[in-house]
Amino acid sequence: MRHLIDTLNHSYDGSRASFIDARTIDDIIDPIEMFAPLSADSSQIAAVAA
Repeated sequence: MRHLIDTLNHSYDGSRASFIDARTIDDIIDPIEMFAPLSADSSQIAAVAA
């Protein structure tokens, strides 16, 4: 949390995870292989996949 307050203009590169583009998520992820809440939207699915 301190990072968000003290260094607002700096990015955090700790995980190097990349997110799937929401426009192509249906082509990349098979819903049967993903455990997520029933009402998850594409940005939430992309975060789970990362």
